[in-house]
Amino acid sequence: MNKQVKSSLGLGFLLLLASCATIPTAPPPPPPPPPVEPIVQTVDPSRTPTEKQVADCAKRGGSLIRGGMRGAYHCVVKFADGGKTCDDKSQCQGQCVSYRFDHHYGQKGTGICQYNSSPFGCYATVTNGEVGGVRCVD
Repeated sequence: MNKQVKSSLGLGFLLLLASCATIPTAPPPPPPPPPVEPIVQTVDPSRTPTEKQVADCAKRGGSLIRGGMRGAYHCVVKFADGGKTCDDKSQCQGQCVSYRFDHHYGQKGTGICQYNSSPFGCYATVTNGEVGGVRCVD
């Protein structure tokens, strides 16, 4: 067998082996953050929170702050994924919300994950890439 045929066979064999090799793929995306249970802990605004109420809130990583029209104390927890782009609450620790008021009910759109568990403010929820109605909570 001449050199040219041997080289061609060798090259063909290498190409055959290369075609059997697996192509590395990107690792799968990380799982979404675990959901945080909504914290509904209010303290009558005329009372100072007890040490137990402060400690219970702190165990959840929150702070008791005054909010709403009554000025009641609420345990508010910051979310690690706050501000991340989303199109459904399943991608967030809290809600997927839009603060853009040029988004209209039923329109396709994206939002951001809530920054914290405070229910106060004006926003629309985003579910399955669709904007819900605007709500204002005070």
